[in-house]
Amino acid sequence: TTLISGSATSTGSFGNLIVNGEGVSRVGIGTNATAFQLHILNASGDNRAVKIQNNVATSYSEVQFEAARNYRIGTGGSSAATGFANNFYLYDGTAAAGRFFVNSSGNVGIGNPLTLSADAKLTVDGDISGSSTSTGSFGRVEATTITAPTLAGDTIIDGNLRTIGDITAQNFIVSSSVTSITYQFLSGSTLFG
Repeated sequence: TTLISGSATSTGSFGNLIVNGEGVSRVGIGTNATAFQLHILNASGDNRAVKIQNNVATSYSEVQFEAARNYRIGTGGSSAATGFANNFYLYDGTAAAGRFFVNSSGNVGIGNPLTLSADAKLTVDGDISGSSTSTGSFGRVEATTITAPTLAGDTIIDGNLRTIGDITAQNFIVSSSVTSITYQFLSGSTLFG
């Protein structure tokens, strides 16, 4: 084990710090007993462990993870690429595509921030699916364009269902508590046929 230490008034610099001991490189900050390649220990006080800062407005502050694929999490400077500037994001470096982001308004986008604008609390670019046992509720679901939606299993609507366009169903079950239904026949259609 090699220790590097100094007093509160020590000054100096290193060209490069290379740690290679006992066949495995290990760095301990706040500890000299670690089984990890990098271990940061805060033993007292409210000290935040890691800060990564980039003061270049057109650049990014990122942490990169790499195994079979390359992923990065980070935030873009104020003049970084559109969709990344001032956003927190998850970037798929292998596919060269953004996957997830949170913008400065706290809105969440699932999809590529280059092409997706998160104007609502949650914006998803692509399909959303659940299993036959999925449960949950939404306050309001609003869509301007839905192309050929498919609902598999039970779909429960607690409130009003308003459509501009057709609803085609093989079986359409209406609760006995429904007091009225407004409908319009189309040529060749039958009601609940």
